[in-house]
Amino acid sequence: MTDWLFDTPWWLLAGLAVAAIALFVAGNNRQDAALKRLAAAALGLAVVLFAVSYFVDTPKEVVAKRTRELVSVVEKKEWDAFGRMLRPDAHLRHLGKQSLIDFAKDKSNRYNVRDARVTSMDVRSTGDTIIAVFDVDATVEVHGAGGSPKTTWQVTWVKTDNQWLIQAIDALNIPFMDLGTLLSGWK
Repeated sequence: MTDWLFDTPWWLLAGLAVAAIALFVAGNNRQDAALKRLAAAALGLAVVLFAVSYFVDTPKEVVAKRTRELVSVVEKKEWDAFGRMLRPDAHLRHLGKQSLIDFAKDKSNRYNVRDARVTSMDVRSTGDTIIAVFDVDATVEVHGAGGSPKTTWQVTWVKTDNQWLIQAIDALNIPFMDLGTLLSGWK
């Protein structure tokens, strides 16, 4: 229900606007004040829903913004900011928080990751956690050759101390690489 209020679908807003216009035209043609008032109410409802949807971020919208911020801080190699986005118990498979930060630093530098951007994202709420599955395009260099592979990631966010922090990160798809191989030797 809150998605309909705070993240109102565009088609609902458009439908209310069309209904308001139709009611106004019908009321004007018949000189019916009640229909005109109904048109004004429908238009008012559409405006209120638009304003609430635009100005109030749902938890899923906050997580989507935080996920884009995550990609940005990794690309910019802002490791302190990256660390602040992680819960104390954050992990990537068997890596704990500090090992995860060190792993991200190493791989970002080794593959010269740059120009990273989120190209698609699916955000799902599962109770107290929100999971973001997203694709990232980035320019990388492997053994002197450059490319822009699309990788797919899953990040589990948990609300901690009134902010959304990362509990788990998982690489769902890294073309031509296996996450297990990348993680070998890391503790």
